[in-house]
Order: sequence, then structure tokens, then C-alpha cells
Amino acid sequence: MIRCGRRFGKTILGEHEAARLSALKGGGKRVGWFSPTYKIFIDAWDELVQMLRPGIRRLSQQEKRIEMWGGGLIEGWSLDTA
Repeated sequence: MIRCGRRFGKTILGEHEAARLSALKGGGKRVGWFSPTYKIFIDAWDELVQMLRPGIRRLSQQEKRIEMWGGGLIEGWSLDTA
């Protein structure tokens, strides 16, 4: 758990950690990305896709799922009901 204020860079830190766990340095782990709203989620999702593009085996924009060549997986969800 990390406790940080506004503008600390939590989203960027999370993106890099998700990339590290799913793709880099042995990777191969399953990662879930949860955001309170779709609007907040989509910016982080686009950054993850750009960051990981060279290692992506399969990408589903509709399901918000990235499968990596090394076996890693990132799935994303927004927690709003709309």
C-alpha cells in the first residue's frame, strides 16, 4: 500500500509496476488494474498499451486485456456503474 497526495505520480508508478510484473524482469504475472471511473482508467490504459506495445502478443481493446509474449497478463476494470 502506498499513501500519497495529489500529483505525486501514483498512476505513473502503477503503470511501471504493472509493466514490470507482467512483462519485464522475468514477468509473466497476472495484473489487475482498477480505476474508480472509466475516464480515469482510459488514460492509464492507453499509456500501458504504448509502453508495452513491443511485447504484446494479443491486445483486446474491448475487453481491456493485454497478453504478453512472456506469459504476463494485464486486465483493466473501471469501478463505476455507468
